[in-house]
Amino acid sequence: MINSWQAPATPRALAGEIGSYISAARSLTHVKTWMLELRAAGVQSISPSLVLAEAAGAVSRRTGSPSLGRRALAGLQKLPGLRIVGMSNALVLEAASLAATLGLRGADSIYVAVAKRLRVPLVTLDSEQRERGRKTLAVQDLDG
Repeated sequence: MINSWQAPATPRALAGEIGSYISAARSLTHVKTWMLELRAAGVQSISPSLVLAEAAGAVSRRTGSPSLGRRALAGLQKLPGLRIVGMSNALVLEAASLAATLGLRGADSIYVAVAKRLRVPLVTLDSEQRERGRKTLAVQDLDG
């Protein structure tokens, strides 16, 4: 699923929810491979700093291993082509407004706000986030 996704030709950056990719992937290796494919295509991946806690937690919960969660965090921080965007108060307020307007979950609204603010497509495996986010910005599913 992840490896079959083709990077769009036009955008040079994508905002995405790496935590959901990690949850859906069998291992962090699949996500890393996908990210390296994006980098080779000249596409930068962008995520809010929230992704660090979400990814570490997702791996730890799924494996039952806090040390694997910390390893996933360390690996994520070293991924080439990944830009982590800090969550300023202004970004959080914009996300809160999007959450109210679109009926998004709180964390999902952060990813949508980052993509909207940076004018890049949102990439997600989350069907609800994809459908609701589509009302305000370009959205790309990893499957198509």
